[in-house]
Amino acid sequence: MMKIPFHGGCACGKVRYEVHAEPLMTGICHCRECQRSGGTESAPNFMVPASAVRFTGEAAFREYTADSGSRVRHYFCRDCGSALFGRSSAMSDGIAIRAASLDDPSWFRPQFHVFTASAQPWVRIPAELPSFPGMPPMAAAPDAAGRR
Repeated sequence: MMKIPFHGGCACGKVRYEVHAEPLMTGICHCRECQRSGGTESAPNFMVPASAVRFTGEAAFREYTADSGSRVRHYFCRDCGSALFGRSSAMSDGIAIRAASLDDPSWFRPQFHVFTASAQPWVRIPAELPSFPGMPPMAAAPDAAGRR
């Protein structure tokens, strides 16, 4: 069960965060950038308001232009390389945090899958969750309570 505030950080502990709000949404991203930055087939993420997150330590980032034309930054620890969070010009008031970076990731429950058009052919996407070939309009994505 998630308790607020909740905490997380990188593997070596040099970058830490504390979140003072419930996630706005939770999902699994299958885009190639998330695959590359995480070194796996997808990235479980949750979105929180940027104003609700407090960071300690300094993360490095890689910036690129997404297929949508938005500028995106993927942040990671410069010492241990842990993927931590992302920021997009399309959602400047939110931060997408990697669920694997949570101190207690057991509460994470994905609500949907995005960028399934980029999913690896050996990945099975559960039929019981909504899935989108790209990024859905935000009105189509379920909120933290599962509403659309």
